[in-house]
Amino acid sequence: MVSTPYLILLLLLGVYAGIVISNKKSKMFPHGLYKVENLVALISAFAIFFAGYEIAKDVLFEEARPMKNLPIAVGVIWAYCFDLHISISQWEKKKGIELISPRFFWAGIGRNHIKTWIFYYRQLG
Repeated sequence: MVSTPYLILLLLLGVYAGIVISNKKSKMFPHGLYKVENLVALISAFAIFFAGYEIAKDVLFEEARPMKNLPIAVGVIWAYCFDLHISISQWEKKKGIELISPRFFWAGIGRNHIKTWIFYYRQLG
């Protein structure tokens, strides 16, 4: 089984490869290989579903362990996720504009909601 962080890393690499490949142009495909972008989106959807399944399986069926230094761990994880979230959304929006790809553009716009992070922060405190 692939652990969830490695699955997410593979997913990000797959999205990057999809962008690079879909931007390639040739004589047979003068507009680029835009169908590859759709294929990568489908694969990433399955990977996200699989990661969710693995997380749910761990939460529901694994034995609970006591946590140490929980406030520090939650704060560090929250800050890391916030930074990663904003960075990926800006990158997707930029690539969507460069490639004229509505999927990446709106994914970048949709992830860039600061209100979502404020909601998460209020839930912690």
